Amino acid sequence: EIVVLGPQAVGRITADGRLSIADLFETHADDKPAAPGSPLPRALVDHFTVRGGAAKFVDESRTPTFVEAVGPLDLELHELTTIPDESGDHSITLGLGEGARIHWSGRQTVEPLKFEGKVEITNIRLPHLWEYLAATNPLMLRDGKGELTCSYDIHKGADGKLAVDINDAGAAVRDLAVRPRSGGEDWLTVPLIEVVGAEVHWPEARAEVKAIRVKGPRALAWLDKDQVVNWKAAIPAATTGATASATPASESKPWTAKIGAFEILEASAHVEDRSFQPNIVVDVTDVALKLLNLTNDLKAPIPATSSARINGAGEASASGTVVADPPAADLDIALRSLDLKPFNPYAIHFPWADIRRGTAEASGKLHVGNGSPAIKFDGAVALKDFRIAGA
Repeated sequence: EIVVLGPQAVGRITADGRLSIADLFETHADDKPAAPGSPLPRALVDHFTVRGGAAKFVDESRTPTFVEAVGPLDLELHELTTIPDESGDHSITLGLGEGARIHWSGRQTVEPLKFEGKVEITNIRLPHLWEYLAATNPLMLRDGKGELTCSYDIHKGADGKLAVDINDAGAAVRDLAVRPRSGGEDWLTVPLIEVVGAEVHWPEARAEVKAIRVKGPRALAWLDKDQVVNWKAAIPAATTGATASATPASESKPWTAKIGAFEILEASAHVEDRSFQPNIVVDVTDVALKLLNLTNDLKAPIPATSSARINGAGEASASGTVVADPPAADLDIALRSLDLKPFNPYAIHFPWADIRRGTAEASGKLHVGNGSPAIKFDGAVALKDFRIAGA
């Protein structure tokens, strides 16, 4: 039995971006290589325990210096052995700051190498993680927590190569809130994002997700007087084709990826066009979007359906297929009872007349593509209860 009580550790990245212990792993010209195929010494630890451990991660390459406390750390191993075909079990519990927790449990065999079990991560503070990964982004995460569960199987195959299988994986992000660093209203709130039934297989290079659901998101967007969207500063510039072509192609097996269904439910948005006076305001509610069978084949058509309410009374819906590359869509669309009065500033105005009332309706087939014309609509458009009043 081995018991370790209250160990303390610090992991540090120095100002030049290197691990503080990187020199311990450097090789030298006079180092003797290990003999190939050397078996591990036979050993057996019946019970190995770590209690009340703690660690600190410090990254001095960031400004300001990033510090994350890790603890308490509790670890328990049974039957840790290098004897071939003998196995034991392990359980690790790790705290991460304010209420976050990692629990890792399963069984292990050292010879041949095999680890299998389950990992559960709860209450991860996303704002703290965002500040580490995107401290210079003009947007900040005001709130948000994450969680993750998965089963794992890590083993060496008959060919001696390492294989990793992750199954029954699920993840959730709760109470996400995004706003500018300068303050003000939240630009985006999302009560729940969930990933269901994910699996990853390597070296098979295959990843699949049963479903991704985004529930109840609300967005705030506007076009300012210079016709610049408020979100523009926060969206990274697209990588140019020249930069992409300069990256050497990987010789590893290309990955295949599939998402069975992607859904947005009960979404809403408040949109303003401040380049007109008076401002044009549009409230979009009850937004639903569903995409099926998404893959990393960007040329494959994706079945899609969507619906929404516009300013309360208007109803819009679409169904059909969309393609990511090149961008294209073939959709059956319908628009009912759209009140035209809020859009009056967009209309062509005459000094003697003004649009006072009217609703628009439309139905038909919409095609978007690279041909000529790039956008084509075959259907019917109607104006109802239309009224123009004299000045």
